[in-house]
Amino acid sequence: MHMLWLVIAAALLVLAETRKLHGAPEEVAVENALINEVAHYAVENHPGDTLEDGYFDALESIISAENQLVAGTLYTLKLRVGPSGCPLKGVFDRQRCKVKASAASRQCTAKVHVQVWMKPQNAVTHWQCE
Repeated sequence: MHMLWLVIAAALLVLAETRKLHGAPEEVAVENALINEVAHYAVENHPGDTLEDGYFDALESIISAENQLVAGTLYTLKLRVGPSGCPLKGVFDRQRCKVKASAASRQCTAKVHVQVWMKPQNAVTHWQCE
């Protein structure tokens, strides 16, 4: 009888683990260093318009992050961004170009497709701000 309970418990553990769908989006910790890099990439390279003030956008914070295994990895990020003090005519420097303290930030959703075997490896496939 004891062995039967062990078999049932093992079967339940296997079922619980397999409920996660392979290839489905999964939450990722926003503190993750890779997520931070992908978020900065999205803000620095998004195809959408920047605010009409003539300054680069800068990353203020990462609200949430998901990754999904596709032909590569698709990252879906909710970000808070705002205008930096760096003019669009110049070169963006992540260390120097921070969100202006007096600027109004906005929430944006970005999707970044990463394929390490491709050149370029990363592509911002979606950018939308509220």
